[in-house]
Amino acid sequence: MSHPPLPLADAEAVLANIQDGVVVLSNQRIVYVNPTMAAMVGLTPEDMIGMAMDAMIAPEWRQLVRDRHRRRLAGEEVPDRYPFELVHANGRDRISVILSIGTPIQTDGETRVFGTIKDMSVLQRALDEVAERERDLQNIIDSIPDIFFRTDVNGVVTRVSPSVEAILGYPPAAVLGRPLADFYLDQSDRDRVMRTVKAQGGKVSNLETAMRHRSGRTLWLSTNAFFRRALHGEVIGIEGIARDMTARKTLEDELRRLAVRDPLTGLANRAHLADSLGAAISRARRIDSQLAVLFIDLDGFKQINDQHGHAEGDHLLREVAQRLSRAVRESDHLARIGGDEFVVVVEGVAERAAVQRVGDKIIEAIQAPFSLGGQAIHLGATVGVACFPIHAPDGKALLRLADAAMYRGKRQGRGQVVFFSPTKDL
Repeated sequence: MSHPPLPLADAEAVLANIQDGVVVLSNQRIVYVNPTMAAMVGLTPEDMIGMAMDAMIAPEWRQLVRDRHRRRLAGEEVPDRYPFELVHANGRDRISVILSIGTPIQTDGETRVFGTIKDMSVLQRALDEVAERERDLQNIIDSIPDIFFRTDVNGVVTRVSPSVEAILGYPPAAVLGRPLADFYLDQSDRDRVMRTVKAQGGKVSNLETAMRHRSGRTLWLSTNAFFRRALHGEVIGIEGIARDMTARKTLEDELRRLAVRDPLTGLANRAHLADSLGAAISRARRIDSQLAVLFIDLDGFKQINDQHGHAEGDHLLREVAQRLSRAVRESDHLARIGGDEFVVVVEGVAERAAVQRVGDKIIEAIQAPFSLGGQAIHLGATVGVACFPIHAPDGKALLRLADAAMYRGKRQGRGQVVFFSPTKDL
């Protein structure tokens, strides 16, 4: 039996009272937010109407969100649920959230996208309130989104909360009476949990375990549990609460990746390059070997970026990164250190000619035409080279000298490989 749609006023009243933030986008601008969403960032709904979709997104997350929004509108397969960070209106506080985004819909000739944003701290605050008010166990079991579970001494589930279906995909009836070990990614983890609880005096906090969702995908749960004991103290099972921390794990993994990777191209960033170059120098020094640092600067990129815009420029940089990755060996260290500058570290070079060949291969890869907006675009590259230990004993100096050689190559006509020369570059 179908039901008529809610009147607009009733629908807005529902959205205004749900605990998650709600946002509706049109033409990459906000056309609706509920009070929860506005309060999350310290604004009012009226403040946010008309704002750009990424105005409150932390700078380091904006490109990811923009890219996924663009691809979703284009009909591509992209994740419909992922973490990122918002910036509070005070400019200081960060809010870690999970975005769940809906399928774009056409309304009055406009494409609109509906999304919900969950504050990852909301659950903890809810649990704290529950504890402070000393609600009884049944109310907690029925109300919290975490999994409450109880097993007997053999590890068979005797009680589980309804939220197990939302998290693991199994209805409670499919979990009751089965060994808890059946749901671990590694069934031996059940023995590890028991050993940990015993070693920590009968209780454990924030124990991380990998579980298997009914669909087969892996989830991470953080568990607080304790031994249940009979009247005379003997252990009769385990009772605990397990929280889905998959989103947090995903966020941590993404933050770790961003710490060492250039978010635009996925190549190593400057910080990762410094570590890799330092380690390469240590290896070369230990085995009395040589290495070369190739400093690459694109010729003509600024003009193309100014003419076609930053979005197309970013696309071009990603294409350049892919070509460079194919042009160097898997054992070489490739990084983007900013703008249109890239660095390659080549270990185990025995002669100058070998480095020259690497540089020539890089220039050849960049000189092949690119396609941008249906047009053939031509770029070039100038490569400056400094070698260890001939030119400098440390990574910082090698980069500086390779950069100096590259700029001399620019002055000499571009599109060439130039080795550092103390008489010409200092």
